Amino acid sequence: MTNNTQRQSKGIIFFIIMGLFSVLSSCHQDDDPELKEFNFKWYYKVKASPGSVITNIIYQNPNPNGVEPISVTGINSTSWTSSEFEYKTIAPAPGNVSLPTKIKAKAIGLNDTSTLNVEIYVNGVLVKKSIDIGQILTASAEY
Repeated sequence: MTNNTQRQSKGIIFFIIMGLFSVLSSCHQDDDPELKEFNFKWYYKVKASPGSVITNIIYQNPNPNGVEPISVTGINSTSWTSSEFEYKTIAPAPGNVSLPTKIKAKAIGLNDTSTLNVEIYVNGVLVKKSIDIGQILTASAEY
């Protein structure tokens, strides 16, 4: 064999070995993302402008069997805050978690410029807000 032929043979063998190494090493990698436990705490807040009255609220309440709607009536106030809820789950990333957070509130405004704010806080941070303006007020939010 000549020097050129030997070099070409060594080059071909090198590329074959590197190709096999690449294929074998990629087979050992786990394609499933690592799952982690995430703990979320959230609560709802409803605020109406002065002189307005919150009349009723419907929100989702998580429980071991799923999520159930809870209705709150007779509020007759300008503000309301729910208790804090906790949700633990296992997922590859927090963005893959669907929280059971949904709220709808109704109020009667004092005048046409009255407002109703519905807010959702997750882990102490405001994540969703909805505002309605007028005398017959309805605001809802979902996160």
